[in-house]
Amino acid sequence: MFRDWADRLRHGACAGMCVAALSGCIGAAGIPGGPLQGTGVQLGGSWGYAFAPSRITMRSQSDGRSDSYVDNAADALNFPVLPSRLGGRVGIGKWFDVAGDLSWLDSGLELRAGLPEGSRPFPMALSLGLRSGRWGMLDFDNRDSSEQRLRLEAYPRLATYPASRLNLISTLGISTGRRFHPSQLPGRFAGGRFDDPGPNVDPRLLRDETRLEGSIGCEVRQKGFFASALFMPYVVTGSGNLTASCGSCEGWETERFRSSFGGALFLTLGISFLFDGSD
Repeated sequence: MFRDWADRLRHGACAGMCVAALSGCIGAAGIPGGPLQGTGVQLGGSWGYAFAPSRITMRSQSDGRSDSYVDNAADALNFPVLPSRLGGRVGIGKWFDVAGDLSWLDSGLELRAGLPEGSRPFPMALSLGLRSGRWGMLDFDNRDSSEQRLRLEAYPRLATYPASRLNLISTLGISTGRRFHPSQLPGRFAGGRFDDPGPNVDPRLLRDETRLEGSIGCEVRQKGFFASALFMPYVVTGSGNLTASCGSCEGWETERFRSSFGGALFLTLGISFLFDGSD
């Protein structure tokens, strides 16, 4: 039994290292956990890459003129880290589970209830999630970020094989909170020339937002191993108070921040130890 567990860990770690270069520090919703599996424990890591087109308008403190810049990844610091998130999930009977994850910019908790793997017409769940920048591993002025989320999840079976099964991941939810946007601006905002490409300056922005969020992807399970790949888009349906800090923005201050949609790609690899579920 212990040799089998060791094999699962080794295979998951090798696959994770192959995709580490696509990963980053991401501010995104909690990753859907797939069909409820019954009593047991699941452990895994997620590697992600985010995009969120935004326009940041800066105002000169000397003459009041404005200058703007487009940042295509205002939800993330997209550079290689290993991995973006580490998490665990504990099944409590067939109908409930609780989960937690630890990541660089924030971390989260989740409670789910619903129909488990193998249910008719298909597995589904209702989830309630919380995230906070105070629980993140890094401090980039992100400690005041937060999220509260309600989400409906559906996992229809796509295919069944002798030793594995494939499920669709489809979710829709709404969230509200104070979002952290780690942005990068060119060197002219640090006192350089207009065409100065660097060094970049890094304004840190926090904005109150309400989002409509979804996800689409698939999950495969084979014995004690599982993997999922999914795309998680969102649309900002309302925004409010904006605060900004930028210690390296010499002579400039943030005037306006615009960002109305974004998304993230995630690959999750993990192992499961189930006692009365479908594994």
